[in-house]
Formats: sequence, C-alpha cells, structure tokens
Amino acid sequence: MQLDLDGRIARIEQALAADARPWDTEEIDRAHSEILAIQNRRQIAGGHVVAALIGGTGSGKSSLFNALTGTDLADAGALRPTTEAATAFTWGEPASTLTTYLAIEPERVTSRTTELERAHEKALDGLVLLDLPDHDSVKDAHSGLVDRLLPLVDVLVWVVDPQKYADHILHSRYLAKMRRRADAMVVVMNHIDRVPEARRDTLLADLAGVLELDGLAGVPVIATSAATGEGIEELRRLLAIANAEPSMVERTASAELDAVVATLHNKLSETDSAVTPELVDDTSRELVTACGVDAVIDALEHAIAHPRDASVPPSQSPSYATVAAVGSTWAMRAQADLPEVWADRIDAAMPGVQELADDVHEAVAAVPRPPLRDTATRVATLVGFILATLGVVFLVLALMNLISASWLIGLGIAAGGLLLVGFASMRRTSRAKQAPRDYYDSVLEAVGTVVKTKLVEPTVAVLADHEELRSQLR
Repeated sequence: MQLDLDGRIARIEQALAADARPWDTEEIDRAHSEILAIQNRRQIAGGHVVAALIGGTGSGKSSLFNALTGTDLADAGALRPTTEAATAFTWGEPASTLTTYLAIEPERVTSRTTELERAHEKALDGLVLLDLPDHDSVKDAHSGLVDRLLPLVDVLVWVVDPQKYADHILHSRYLAKMRRRADAMVVVMNHIDRVPEARRDTLLADLAGVLELDGLAGVPVIATSAATGEGIEELRRLLAIANAEPSMVERTASAELDAVVATLHNKLSETDSAVTPELVDDTSRELVTACGVDAVIDALEHAIAHPRDASVPPSQSPSYATVAAVGSTWAMRAQADLPEVWADRIDAAMPGVQELADDVHEAVAAVPRPPLRDTATRVATLVGFILATLGVVFLVLALMNLISASWLIGLGIAAGGLLLVGFASMRRTSRAKQAPRDYYDSVLEAVGTVVKTKLVEPTVAVLADHEELRSQLR
C-alpha cells in the first residue's frame, strides 16, 4: 500500500503543478501543506497506531480513558469542560517523536513499558491512546485542537452519553463529514450504567439508526461504563484488532488524501465530459441552415427539373445573431456539468462570432454547385426526339406505300425515340433530387470542417486538460 500511496501523492503533486490547474494559490498551498502533514505523519509513526477518544462535554471520555489505561492521567471531574489539553498514553516503548509531532505536552504523556505491567495487554503494544478536549467546548482552542488532531488519528473512538448521543454538532460537524473514515471508527455509548437495562437495547438501536443517517451504517456501537467497567474489555478488544492491522497508518493517510482530493474536486466535474458526434452534427446543420442553403437546395431541385425556368439564389453569410446563438448553444452543451472555471476556459477558447460567421460563409461559397443541365440527358432527349420524328415520318410514308418497307419499322423507330425521351426525363427527375442532396452533403462536410477546427479542437483541448487532472486525482 505504501507504494500506492507514494504514487498517488506524486500524481496529486503533479496535478497541483500542471499548467492547466484550476486552483488558486491559496488552495494549492493548503493542499501542499495537508499532503506534507500526511507524509510527516507516515514517516514518524514508527510502527505506532494512534487512537483517540473524542466526545462532548459530560460524555465521560476522560474517565473512560483512565479505565482503559488503568491510570488517572486524564482530567476526569465534574467541571465542564474538564479536559483542558490532550493526554497521551502508550502501551510499550514511548512514542516521544510521535507525541511531540502531535503537540502533546510532555507532562501529559506516559507509557507502560515493563513486561510485568504489559503482560495482559500485549495486543495493545505500540498503541498510542489520546484523550482529546471536548469537541463542543466553549473555548475555541479546545475545538481547534480536536480539528487539528483528527486527521492524524488512525482509530476514532466517538464517546457519547445517553442524553446527548444525537447532538447536532457531533453529527453535522464531525460524523457526517467523516464518513470516509467509517472503517476506522467505533462509537461508544458511555454511562450505560445510568440507563435501565430494559431500555439499553432500544437506546443502542436508536444510536445505530442515527449513525445510519450520517452514512455510517455498520460502524461498531458498544455500551460502556467507566464506573462499573462494563464494555471496557470489549473496547480494548476492538482497539487491539485495529492495532494489529499492519496497514492502519496507511489507511489513515489514504483517507486524508481522499479529503485533500475531495477539496480539489470542487473545481473538477464528477462526470466525464466530451464533445459528442450529435453536438457536432447539430451545430454543423444549424450553421448550414443559417447560410440559406435550404433555399438553395429547393431552387436547385426546381432548376434541374425545369432548366428553362432556372433561378438559383446565392448562399448568404449567416447573421451575427444566428451564429452567436449557435455558439452559445455549443458552449452550453459542451460545458454541461463543468465547474465555472472550466466553462470560462471553453468560452475563452471559442472564436469570435464574426470570425466563425466569415469562415462558415467562405466554406459554403467554396463548394461547387451541380450544373443545372446534364449533357448526357440533353443528348438523350435530342436523339430521342429525332428518332421519334424519323420514325413517324417513316411510318407515314410506309402506310402511304411511298416506300417499299414495312410500316412496323417506322413504328419501332418512333417507339425507340419515345423511350429514349422518357429515359432522359426520368434521369432529369432523379438528378433533380440527387444532385441537391449531394451538394448539401458537400456543404455540410465543408462546414463540419470549420466546426471541427474552430469549435471542436479548442473545446477538446480544454476537456483533455480537465480529464487529465481528474485522472491524476483518482
């Protein structure tokens, strides 16, 4: 996992240094600072796993800390808030470098090192347990210390009491926002001795339901009492399981990297963005229509079918307003679901309206129009009429016995001429339909080339930068 994390950190750093980065200096500096803290925490862990008791005023976490450690180090008492500073206890060799990094005052740090004292707690060897100040303290310094230390803690033990387990601050400010750390959490209902046994199961089930609303379904929920010792061994067992997990520190680092990435993702889309063929085709057709090509097509059909009555209007330059509307539609569809900073970049990459209008008009004007008259059709028509005329003359002469040939020959020649005239007419009708279609396709292709150059390529370049950053932050 370490190699994976190192590679992931490298990719995040690469994204932060990319020319296309969308974050401001403050956001980049904050991300660098958080990554540095994660790296430092990994380096100084020294095989130690850090667990912390976090709770509000009156939850009894300090008494629970003392019960777990068998000491009276924590500030248990009746005054509120009772925990003025973080306290640390280490099972096994002291973790002075780690506790110094965590800014725990030396006089509030102790450890249990003798083999005799540790004999029944071998499974906790290397665990550093913290008792943090109350998260709901009226003193900003207390809640600030909690907020600073939480990202550095491997196992989060949330301590609640039977009266305040649904506390809004606890759930909205902490639990719901830290659901990504669900696999490193335990929730403890403390002071369970104050609850009648008949109500305990219902109370714990209700607490589990509240956690589910926070997105923390499945997080272990246990009942404890520092006064009676109930649940203490179960909590020790859960801490021992976490302590035995070789990748616990790496999982903490990974979760904190997730938090860094989540913040950076505020300026990235959660979905793939792309220029679709449908968007390109729709835009090209709208621009073709804006050039009056539809009217040209209709005129071509009539002119080819009736060449003597030919009048085909020229294509026109698309209006500024129409091109502006087409460009606006393009931008809106291309920017769908993109954060504002990326939408602005696409807008900046687009050509000016007049530039796009001129390029489209030039592309349409450069497409040659089909000839109104087709030589083969004209020849076939002329030959057909000549044959039909000769055939009729031959037929009349034969019927009048002015020539010594069968009248059937004349009839055949006339019929052949009429068939040739009919074929020419059918060819003209077919060409009146097909030639304008071919012309439209050529115009559409020419305009499509403009769309590709002026709209698609600049947009794709911005989207490629966006996707590259997304891939680096995965």
